[in-house]
Amino acid sequence: MKNIAFFLICFLLIVSCSKFSSPQDIDTNNILMIFDNIKIAFAENDLEGIMQYYSNAFLHNGNNFDDEKTLWDIRLIDFTSIEFSDISIDFTGNNSAVAHFEMTLKYYEEEFSWEEPSSENGDISYFQIEDGKWLLVGNQQER
Repeated sequence: MKNIAFFLICFLLIVSCSKFSSPQDIDTNNILMIFDNIKIAFAENDLEGIMQYYSNAFLHNGNNFDDEKTLWDIRLIDFTSIEFSDISIDFTGNNSAVAHFEMTLKYYEEEFSWEEPSSENGDISYFQIEDGKWLLVGNQQER
C-alpha cells in the first residue's frame, strides 16, 4: 500500500509540474524553433544549417531548392544579420502552415525590413510536415 501511495504522489507531482500543450502549440513551437535556428545558422554563416529546414521538393514562385540555396548564399554574402519579429502562424490544414512575420536583414548600420509573406519574397513562410517534421516548402508545393 505504501508503494502505491508513493507512486501516486510521484505521478501527481509530475503531472502538476508539467504543462500540457495542445498539438497546435507543439507545432507552433517547432516552427518558431526553425526561425531561431535559421537566425543562428545565418550568424554562423552556415548555409547547410539553413537549408536543412527546406524540403527537397521546395518550389516558390518558380524557384526550386537549388535556387533557394543560391538566394540564401547571396543573403549571407550581402548581409551581416537577420531578425524575425511579430511571428504568427496560421495552420491551413493537411499538415501545412503559413507564417506571417517581419524579416529584417542588416548590413552593418543599414536595415532592410519587410512583412512576410510578401509578393517579392515569402520564401520562408510556407511550411508542411514531411517525414514527421516541419519543413519549408514554398507557395507552389502541393498541399
